[in-house]
Amino acid sequence: WRPSVVDCEVPLCAQDCNHGNCTAPDVCTCETWESDWYDLRGRPLYRTPDGDPQLTGYTGYDCNTPICTQADRFYLNTRDGEIRLGGFDDELYGSEPSNNLQGAPGPPYEFILPAGWNPESGQYSRNDGRSWQSGCPEILTNDTTTGSYTEYVGLSEIGDRVSLSHLCNVLQWYQGEFDDREIRVNFNNYIQLDSETWVEGIILPGEGIYGCANRGSCIAPDNCSCADGWSGFDCNNPDCRHRNAEGDIVGCLNGGTCENTDSCVCVQYESTLWEEYPVLRREHPDFITGFNGSDCSIPMCVQAKEFDSECTYKESPLMGEVGSGGEGCFRCHNGGYCTAPDTCTCPPQWTGYDCQTPVCTIKADRNLILQLQTFDVDRIHDFEVDPCQTAEGHGNCTNPNVCTCYCDKERSGYSYISEREEDDLLSKTEFKQEKDERGYEQSPWQDPLGRTLALNEIYGTKDCRRGYEGRQNSLGLFESCHLTIKFPTTVERYSVEIILGSTGAFILFCVIYCLVRRRLNILRHKAKIARRR
Repeated sequence: WRPSVVDCEVPLCAQDCNHGNCTAPDVCTCETWESDWYDLRGRPLYRTPDGDPQLTGYTGYDCNTPICTQADRFYLNTRDGEIRLGGFDDELYGSEPSNNLQGAPGPPYEFILPAGWNPESGQYSRNDGRSWQSGCPEILTNDTTTGSYTEYVGLSEIGDRVSLSHLCNVLQWYQGEFDDREIRVNFNNYIQLDSETWVEGIILPGEGIYGCANRGSCIAPDNCSCADGWSGFDCNNPDCRHRNAEGDIVGCLNGGTCENTDSCVCVQYESTLWEEYPVLRREHPDFITGFNGSDCSIPMCVQAKEFDSECTYKESPLMGEVGSGGEGCFRCHNGGYCTAPDTCTCPPQWTGYDCQTPVCTIKADRNLILQLQTFDVDRIHDFEVDPCQTAEGHGNCTNPNVCTCYCDKERSGYSYISEREEDDLLSKTEFKQEKDERGYEQSPWQDPLGRTLALNEIYGTKDCRRGYEGRQNSLGLFESCHLTIKFPTTVERYSVEIILGSTGAFILFCVIYCLVRRRLNILRHKAKIARRR
């Protein structure tokens, strides 16, 4: 005590009371106030057992240690100072990141150790008795890449009273009357049992520091500074950072959640596409669809042809933003890409849920319109989008802009095209041989008389005698099936024979007629001579 005007009423403190007042021998009463953290119901987020807000402000033997009510725990100081806390988003030794910010896109991700990386790297506070203790001498450097940032001027201010032996590296502070000294308590150990209940834990006497979650530092009252990979008011929110193929830093895409530092949990669920296409159930039972990849940028397709880890971002305009993480993509058939869960984006020549359905289109020119025998715009448009005339049963689109036209082999004696590969019909050779035995012609009929066909008819150019053909490309493949192969009626088929037969019959008739007439003339002449006698 220090004498005053009246009596020895002024307490003496060996230490500076930075954010408080000396109220008893070596006792600093620190500035505190109610915490401002409230939940959505307006109740204190951090409460005392009585339901009141916990107090924030400063504590410590010299009132220089900030209090964070949202802190994960209070670390008592030790000689070894085992707890090293980071902050200011710096990488902290022992908590090296696993994201791809260190190198090229694509796993595996490895943290490249900086030169001189050591246990002090990234440290901003430590329970060694130097952080926040203003009685420690000034460290002669402002380099914050090593050591404890809170030891430096500006964050942990140097007090007027400095003593390396008595006011620094303090683990426990004895205070009060000399005949009744006790260890100072700096932490109200309130423990939350559930959302409604808080209790007071055991008393933890001694000096220490408040540590926020995931090795974050409490740098000011209710102010947590987080180490690399964490954020939020209490450092409990993991950060997911991934450098994509364009060099941009992104988080978890497509609804993915950041479960841990630089670790995304992507949206995934069981595919139901098999309900529409049952074949998928047999080929891929229990397939999980959704998104994949370190940043959840890779959509998954059960109907995809394969997963290609060498797929490069934007190698095709069809990809869109698929695979922006540079880790590959699911490829659909015929150059298609999986661009959404169980959804393939196909090239213009292909369509269908798996890009295996070819697309056939044609531009109707003047000749085609005349052959269609219509000027109806809707009918012409229907033909342009279905030149194989699939709806009419004329053929099928079997390759992009290539039609397989139907041939009626039962009625024509030809097996050029079958409607289905599994048709239980004789093979082309066997069928022709059988028809040959019956005397059927095997080549398309050509009118020897060259009669004019209807505009929608054509003489067969292949080996189909009855069916459909259309316009051909440079390779001789059909681009449409709108023309009916001319199949003759009996009269048309045997026109030459009928003509020749008729001509022969007429000549024979004429000869017979002439012979009969001559004979009759002879008989008439003889009869006339007989009467004259």
